[in-house]
Amino acid sequence: MKNSTRYFFAILFAVSVFIYPSGNFLSKAAASSLIQPSDISYLGAFKLPSVNDGSYGVFEYSNAPIAFYPSGDPGGSSDGYSGSLFVGGHVYATKVAEVGIPKPIISKNLSDLPTATLLQPFKDVTAGISNKTGFIMGMTYIPSDGKIYFTQGQDYSDSQSDCSLPGNAPGLGRFSPNLSNPQTNGLWYVSLNGSNLHPFTSTRYIMEIPKSFADANLGGKYVATGRHRGWCDREGTNLYASNTATAAGESISGSKLMEFGPFLDQSKWSKQHSTANAYQGGAWLTLGDKAAVAISGIIDNNPAKSYYGYENWTVPNACEPSGTCKGQRGWRAGEPQAAMLFYDPKDMADVANGTKSSWIPQWYAKFDMTPYFLRNYAPTFLTTGSGAEVVLMTFDRNNSLLYVSESFANGLTPIIHVFKISSSGTSPTPAPTPTVIPPIFKGDINNDHIVNSLDWSIMNSRWFTNDSTVDLNEDGIVNSLDFSIMNGNWLKSG
Repeated sequence: MKNSTRYFFAILFAVSVFIYPSGNFLSKAAASSLIQPSDISYLGAFKLPSVNDGSYGVFEYSNAPIAFYPSGDPGGSSDGYSGSLFVGGHVYATKVAEVGIPKPIISKNLSDLPTATLLQPFKDVTAGISNKTGFIMGMTYIPSDGKIYFTQGQDYSDSQSDCSLPGNAPGLGRFSPNLSNPQTNGLWYVSLNGSNLHPFTSTRYIMEIPKSFADANLGGKYVATGRHRGWCDREGTNLYASNTATAAGESISGSKLMEFGPFLDQSKWSKQHSTANAYQGGAWLTLGDKAAVAISGIIDNNPAKSYYGYENWTVPNACEPSGTCKGQRGWRAGEPQAAMLFYDPKDMADVANGTKSSWIPQWYAKFDMTPYFLRNYAPTFLTTGSGAEVVLMTFDRNNSLLYVSESFANGLTPIIHVFKISSSGTSPTPAPTPTVIPPIFKGDINNDHIVNSLDWSIMNSRWFTNDSTVDLNEDGIVNSLDFSIMNGNWLKSG
């Protein structure tokens, strides 16, 4: 989309967010049937192993799509954490590996956290598929099919055509948990009444729909996917149910669960929605007779402060003419939180069955995970950058364990947080007091508290760009002047 058009809509959003009604459109289901934030306790976190197959088979620079696999690591249940996780690798390749699940530890010190064991090495699960673009955005295991379903796509381009369906690759596929022979199928579009949905509306976060619910309300559709892609279409946590694949084809039949209004119709937006919100993950939570549909991501706690522009509350026309802009241009959150939004599954059934309009479901509770996370999500956080591809989820339904990934939390590598869903009714476990982190020297680009060759490798890959994370002297270009600053702090640590 042209910059002038984007800026116009950004101004329109900034005005409209003040008048958008934030009233409660909650379902009337008894609260006792819904999972609440008070049912969630924090168990700790663990690290991913250090591996490298020499061709982007690494966990560094991963957006950390994860899928719980109940039959993985059969000998690892003695610590109370059976099963395994399939985890996506570097976004430059569509590779997936399988890791075991260690007992998590509550600590903000990375050195205290246990490390997962590699069970299956990285495999490009989309090798041979021609109709693909981008990277793996989400994954979930579907027990009834014995397959891991995944969403695949791109983030953003600066072209008007990316908001129209022609020319955009489909975004839903599946593969076998046996990575030595993944037998990948797809990619497919999700379709409604014979018309394909745009991937920017329908395929990013992905979750398994419980079989009992899908059979009773959705005609056996066990996969739920959705996406919000600013500018293009529906403003909110769109969600669609789709059939498990049975044959090759360009689309899979779906049903609406939530679908919100376009940019210019705020009356049909998701509640307290901001175009700066980066919805990334999803899980259909169950606990006995209680349930909730959870959508996770970086959520602006104060949508009125969201804006399109640069660092430090700077809109494009305030700095572009003078060339003084700092950071990347994009959507920014004024009060960012790593959070989960909870929705009532009954609302989804009513939409699918035609008794409610698709924009009526609204979240009834929000769970802020920021106190448990390691990264700092500061005001004016860029939600359209790679740093916002965080807070993806997967659910171990048998053991009521929720796994949440946090990208770039261990240098360039994600860590996995573990939460327990229980009926105790107690408040969420308080996060430990954050450890005081030493100052970071200029040149410590990956924030691992030492300036070394890893930082130079990052700088070298962005040579002669205007990447603000590497432009140490902030003169608008990465060059030898920035390396001089890095060299002055070489091997300094803190």
